[in-house]
Amino acid sequence: MAERDPTPDRVPHPVPEPVTEPDPVPGRDPAMGRYMALHLVRLACIFVVMFGLLIQEGRIEGPALLGFALLVGGALGFFFLPHTLAKRWKSREG
Repeated sequence: MAERDPTPDRVPHPVPEPVTEPDPVPGRDPAMGRYMALHLVRLACIFVVMFGLLIQEGRIEGPALLGFALLVGGALGFFFLPHTLAKRWKSREG
């Protein structure tokens, strides 16, 4: 068999530089906004859990299944949503 030429006839395309988003407000650290977002997500999940507990106890009228769903959904969100957001932001930077 004939040996292939290691240099192809075509020139390979250059690898494009990664697109970075410009800083929306010069001098402002985007990490502070992300930090606040993580804590606001946690706080919102706490309120969802409390709302679910109030429905379960009968202090707010609603189906018990809704109260249970809010309780479980809020607890799962409290533990997993901030981690998921942090992973998404980290992968966008890298």
